[in-house]
Amino acid sequence: MIINHRYRFIFVKTRKTAGTSIEIALSRFCGEDDVISPLAADDEALRTELGLPGPMNHLAPDGQLRFRNHMPAEEIRDAVGADLWAAYHTVSIERNPWDKAISMYYWKSRDGRKRRVADFQRKSLPDFLAVRERQILAGTRPNQFSNFPIYSIAGRPALDHIGRYENLAAELVRIAETLGLPSAIALPETKSSYRTDRRPYQEVMGREERAVIDRLCAREIEYFGYRFEDT
Repeated sequence: MIINHRYRFIFVKTRKTAGTSIEIALSRFCGEDDVISPLAADDEALRTELGLPGPMNHLAPDGQLRFRNHMPAEEIRDAVGADLWAAYHTVSIERNPWDKAISMYYWKSRDGRKRRVADFQRKSLPDFLAVRERQILAGTRPNQFSNFPIYSIAGRPALDHIGRYENLAAELVRIAETLGLPSAIALPETKSSYRTDRRPYQEVMGREERAVIDRLCAREIEYFGYRFEDT
């Protein structure tokens, strides 16, 4: 996440929506008084390679993490205060939930930091979704398929603008113009190579897999009017 005082905006980072790339790109416009939350080590290496500022002002006075990756809007508002939250332009990105779920599946299957990749890759997409739904319903794992809690307060979307990943280039132009940024939001390449199957999600998901995401992402499907048939 980013809090930028010069251009008076707060970027709320969601999952599997090019959030890391956007955060790196927005770092270009940050100064020493702004807040930038830490990214994964490889992404921080890329940010450094690009000559952009890294994490800063994200710790509390006692050294504990105050601002973090994927921090929910309600927690950000409470941390910065209601007046600043209301005065700044708050932005984020959302994505078609079925497409997002497939992206998460491929990202998790390449993530060797927390699990044995070979074991994980033996799970098919149907198995992956079925297991995750059981864990979510049992309360043993958070619902990372849904970004709705990240950009909502009291159960309702609470940001000034939530752009669509499906129209990302146009959304970034709009955001840059709205914020008065001096140049375009130019995205670096980060995690996009994890997904190897580029077929439309409608060709990858069966009825049961679709139903899992229908249940886990019901709120954003209703709010944004997403349809499985959308292209």
